[in-house]
Amino acid sequence: MDLEKTVTKYSGMKQNHLSIQFYPVVEHSPQGTAIFQDGRFVYANPAANSIMGLPGGDLTQYSTGELSSFLTPAQGQKVETAIKDLYSGKRQFLRDELKISVLPGKRVCLEVHCTRVDFGDQPALLINFFDIKGRKASQHRSDKLIEEMRIANEFIVGAGSQPDLEQMAKHTIRKMEELVPGSQVLFLFHDEPKDELRIWSLFSGKDAGLEGMNYADGFRRSIELLFGTGKLRSHKDSTVNLLRGLLPCDTVGKMEQAFAGRSIWTLGFVIKKKILGGMVIFLPRGMDPPHKRALENIAGYVSVLLQRISAEESLLKSEVRFRALFNMAADAMYIYSLDDSIFLEVNQEACRSWGYERDELLSMEMGSLLPARELAGMDQQIQKLESKRRIMFESVYLRKDGSQLPVDVNIQLIEYQGKKCVFAVNRDISERKQNERHLEEEKQRYRDLSIHLQNIREEQNALIAKEIHDELGQSLTALKMHLSMLHHDLSARDKPGDVSGLIDDMQDILDDTVDQVRKLSGEMWPSILEVAGIGEALENLVREYESYSGFKIDFRSEVPTLTMDKDRSLAVYRIAQEAFTNILRHAGAFQVAVSLQIQQEKLLVNIEDDGMGFSFSDQDKKTALGILGMQERASMFGGSLEIESKKGHGTALHLTMPLL
Repeated sequence: MDLEKTVTKYSGMKQNHLSIQFYPVVEHSPQGTAIFQDGRFVYANPAANSIMGLPGGDLTQYSTGELSSFLTPAQGQKVETAIKDLYSGKRQFLRDELKISVLPGKRVCLEVHCTRVDFGDQPALLINFFDIKGRKASQHRSDKLIEEMRIANEFIVGAGSQPDLEQMAKHTIRKMEELVPGSQVLFLFHDEPKDELRIWSLFSGKDAGLEGMNYADGFRRSIELLFGTGKLRSHKDSTVNLLRGLLPCDTVGKMEQAFAGRSIWTLGFVIKKKILGGMVIFLPRGMDPPHKRALENIAGYVSVLLQRISAEESLLKSEVRFRALFNMAADAMYIYSLDDSIFLEVNQEACRSWGYERDELLSMEMGSLLPARELAGMDQQIQKLESKRRIMFESVYLRKDGSQLPVDVNIQLIEYQGKKCVFAVNRDISERKQNERHLEEEKQRYRDLSIHLQNIREEQNALIAKEIHDELGQSLTALKMHLSMLHHDLSARDKPGDVSGLIDDMQDILDDTVDQVRKLSGEMWPSILEVAGIGEALENLVREYESYSGFKIDFRSEVPTLTMDKDRSLAVYRIAQEAFTNILRHAGAFQVAVSLQIQQEKLLVNIEDDGMGFSFSDQDKKTALGILGMQERASMFGGSLEIESKKGHGTALHLTMPLL
């Protein structure tokens, strides 16, 4: 209906200047404009009639009921409620989208703007609407593209985090089967260095175990036929025809049975026309895979990952071998950056040796692990590496607890992670150094013992010489004088009584001389061992010391007549002799107890005194060497000697000597 006539009809007025001014604008507007009043459209501009595409052309010719038939029941109810709300003032403005089916198979998608106005002094609704079918189609394409990008991006995030080719292949299969419901996927990769095909599958959620099979010869041509385009393609050939050049016949036969009646699609992995492999997708018959663009984007990204992973796998294998050797090595190893002055790598033994966690060491400098005196030496050795391939030297490191760790260091210059580094192998030589110290101490002890034994020998010689000089010399001199007097007396012959006295004196002197000789001989060699056992010899020794020491010795023996070999008996005798001498000279004892017994084929000799005792830390060198000499005598025959002593509490000697 003409807007001018409509205004005149409803207002009873002539058209005014304003209506004349806006009439051309509304009539020629590309958007649909209509006025709804008293339950029907009273005006519709040409654009509104064109957009609606109603039979008969004019919107004002249709009643409300007829127009409602173009809407779904839900939309009709929604429109009716909106009209009531606008007329009642509950709502001032309405914006919504409507899908109208005017003719069978023809749907119009509208964006509707509606507001309440006064028209001819009566309430009415001013309705503007646009055909948004093109915009909806563009939005649909945009949403689909965004969805495809989201799917591909989600896959990329997951696939890029996979640690190796196998995990990446299985991840791809799972995602493909999720994106294409009802499908099952074979993932094929041509391992070019080995010139073989690697295949993965997750039929029924389980690994089909195809990887590692012996594949047929000439499969490269089959790969080209399947995946040459690098795009998603449908194949009319059977599974047998597609895969017979790739897999053994029996395997292909089983797959033919499993996938009978399915559609076959392929999607290739191609980079710069180089075919790396692809996927064979089995779909229910007649079904096309959704998200085709996403699938092709995924295949493109898989191609990049395959190229990278296949190149990295060999590097990773060698690195794994290196790290296994590096971490399990018995020697401490590390890589130290000279550019950054930090540790780049440390193995488990280095952490254990130094007492640090790996993360702690990787944040430390070399200087933190070296005593101040070693820093300059380490710097000098590293400087020498410029002209030498490898350097070995000894050094000392500091452990976390502050203790020192002596090591043999073997270092060489390397390039690691693009940096100039030192690769070092440290061998712990603590045990060797300790053995060297012990050996040196033992050498010194034996030197001291040798000197001590020499001194003892000289002292014994001096004592024997003194005894001979003082005792035997005097006795022999006296005998000589008596003989001279006897000769003189016999010449006089007038004093026979005096001769008898001289002879008696000479007899006494000779008796004393014999005793002195016997004593000296006994000290040099206890001849009693040749005629008696060690038990009787020790008892005899005890009685001799008791006779001239002035103190009582309690001797108890649970040993019957015991015969040991000559050397063992002499060792036991000399140890006891040395012990009695020490008691006599140093102990200041009043009582001494000696006991002998046999246990488990061993002779046990215990000598205890109630003397002043001594402290091992305060003993002088001579006493210490004397004890060492006794211990050495015992150890020569597999025995042992233990001494217990404390100042003011006497001393106890425990000798254990095997019988054989």
